Amino acid sequence: MSISSDRTNSPGLEAENEVYSVASETTPFLEHRQSRYSIIGDGDLEPEMIEDLQSKYDEYYRSQQQKLVKRRFWWFCCLGLVAIITMHLSFLPRTSLSRDFRRWYGLHLTKSDIKRNFLLYSDTENTSFSIKETIDMWLGNLTKISEAKSHSLTSTDNPELEQYVSNVFKSLGYHPHTHSYDVPQLRCPQSSALSLVADDGAVIYDARLSERGYSTPAYLSFGSSGKVTAPFAYVEEGSLSSYTRDVNGCIVIAKSNSSSVLSAAEKLQIAQHKGAVGFIIYREDLDNPAAISRDSGSLIPFWNDPSCRPSIPAIPVSYAAIQPILEASKATEERLMLHLSSNFLDEKPRKISNIVGHVKGILNDGEIIIGAGRDSLTSANVLSNHAVLFEIMEHFRRLLTLGWKPLRTIKFVSWDGSRSGLVGSQFFGDDPKAFENKHPVLCYINLDLDIVRGTNFRIESTPVFDHLIKKTAKYIPFPDKKGSRSTLFHYWNKQDGNVIQNIVSDNPDRSDAFVFQNHLSAPVINVRFDNDTGYCHNSNMFSLKHVREIDEHLNLHTSLARFVGLFTISLSEREILHSKTEPYFESILTSFEGYRDRYSDQLSKWSNKLVPSELLEKSTIYNNVKNDVDINSVRFGDLIAEFQSLLESAVETSSHFDTYSKEVQDGLIEDYPWFKGLVKLKRYAQYKIVNHKLIHLENELSLKPRHFEYIFGSPAEETWFHHLIYGEIPFSTGRSSTYYETNSRQILLWRLYDAAERSNYTETIKWIVVLHDAIFSIRYKLS
Repeated sequence: MSISSDRTNSPGLEAENEVYSVASETTPFLEHRQSRYSIIGDGDLEPEMIEDLQSKYDEYYRSQQQKLVKRRFWWFCCLGLVAIITMHLSFLPRTSLSRDFRRWYGLHLTKSDIKRNFLLYSDTENTSFSIKETIDMWLGNLTKISEAKSHSLTSTDNPELEQYVSNVFKSLGYHPHTHSYDVPQLRCPQSSALSLVADDGAVIYDARLSERGYSTPAYLSFGSSGKVTAPFAYVEEGSLSSYTRDVNGCIVIAKSNSSSVLSAAEKLQIAQHKGAVGFIIYREDLDNPAAISRDSGSLIPFWNDPSCRPSIPAIPVSYAAIQPILEASKATEERLMLHLSSNFLDEKPRKISNIVGHVKGILNDGEIIIGAGRDSLTSANVLSNHAVLFEIMEHFRRLLTLGWKPLRTIKFVSWDGSRSGLVGSQFFGDDPKAFENKHPVLCYINLDLDIVRGTNFRIESTPVFDHLIKKTAKYIPFPDKKGSRSTLFHYWNKQDGNVIQNIVSDNPDRSDAFVFQNHLSAPVINVRFDNDTGYCHNSNMFSLKHVREIDEHLNLHTSLARFVGLFTISLSEREILHSKTEPYFESILTSFEGYRDRYSDQLSKWSNKLVPSELLEKSTIYNNVKNDVDINSVRFGDLIAEFQSLLESAVETSSHFDTYSKEVQDGLIEDYPWFKGLVKLKRYAQYKIVNHKLIHLENELSLKPRHFEYIFGSPAEETWFHHLIYGEIPFSTGRSSTYYETNSRQILLWRLYDAAERSNYTETIKWIVVLHDAIFSIRYKLS
């Protein structure tokens, strides 16, 4: 009996042989066993050996069978998994990158949902939530707290107001942080006096220096304490050209009105420069003759410079109070004198406090800031801008309860010291703790001081947001004079054709947007309703009663809250920053063309002058003209022509970039099947690149340390104005007498205007070189 015959004679083994005859693993084993026992005859093979051999073979066979069964099992599992995945992929919906992003972060509300719900919550006809009632409540509460004090110059003067605002932030779900700063120069006003006296010292007339029913003294913030008795001189508007006589040793009287191009502080500086020992300013207001228009006595924004603060006693008075003095001077030839006193309390500490709340965004590419000034130089100010701010915060809170998570961080700031040289926002901008995350400011939205002072819609903005402003206004319902509902856009269009002022605060009044645009190089928006002829800023006559006369049904307040809120949502919820570059460069080009027209005579004189080679070394403007001329033969006219060409090219490039930016944004919301994942990845890369360019556009237009060194030499002293395009021509008593009366001081490319006004050839070249380098770099990055 052999091994092979024995295996064949077994019925079970025969069946298994048929199934696994192809299993090559058994063949070597059998051959080995067969050769081992081939020398033994069939009769000589012991039963024990046969059983041992059979058991070993069975054990080996079972192990191979188990492996094969497992292998089959896993193959079937894999095939089943592939089938399931294939089925799922076959029915997988097409999705966009934007939708994928929102799902990843658990954002269940779409952009349309967020905007629709915001407009629903803020609807004046919403019966479940009355926006007008809450705004009226805010106005009443703020007025009551303000009236408890004679003024709210700083948080030290009215801590109850600071605490109230902080509590409102907290009650609305925004955990407020307070940033406090010591400002000893901003002293507390105590009293003031003004009397007309005869040459022998007899008092002829005592002027009333407070509005009836209020105890607020007549003062200019940052004012100087002092008493003086001296002859007086009336200088009309108080401009340089108004001084037609010697006023040395006199008390100067100047007037102001809504068309004044000089602030009270600037008129005061001129009076000091002319040798005045006292200064009086009044507002020519026949509608409110008893109103006293208080103001900052320090030049803005240089309140920290002693030379920019008053060194002589100075007070504001009402039109009614000054008229007897002016009439008396005309009625007699007798020498009359004025006795003027101003008293400030030297108390310490004198602190201002900015209150900040925020909603954390998902993206970390920047933040949107909404700010409103809280301080008041009077006791009757209603702080209507805070009522609008609170209303926006309330509607955002309701959106948050629905599950809204903004894409970008939104900050709400209550500024202190806004009416006194913009002190609060200046400190905030220079405080590293206020910008710990170092995220760029995508937009600063300023709710202007006395935000409802008339019925004309006014908006000032960096040009990059012009399109979004107009688009947003079309979605804001606004009642017309007939009582039917129109939109804010149509109301605004009938008013002045939707004019947007692209220079913020181009008047003696300043807003906190001035700091963000000129010092922090951030795009800004400033909104208000104005054009009320009876408005007298920083006067107790501008009270809650006056505001209700302007906006009886609070439609203006609600429209502002809805407009700013919807604009903020639109800016926050778009993946690519909702800005356009073409209008920006068009405005720069227009300003440069205006510069060439205004100073055409001066530029013609310089046209053929050679440019010193050391001013052009390593500059992009020389690299662009060197193919035509040698560095030692470049003329001023070549620089002007090259810069003009660059701006025209930048306008064209920015137009193409805006078109591309829109295409990328459309690509983010376009649906793709799953197998086009690489296309989505490409779209994501495009989004990151485009967004980075838009977000850092303003930073590219800010002055760098190397610019200061190039312009001013080494060691370079940085100027307060950091923006290359925006800024203000510095006030100086050394300017020509007609300069401020005929020129706008805030203008694009203001440094070129300033240098040309001073006929400074070298400085003009330097600014052209710096501007060319910056704009050339931007054009290259946008192309």
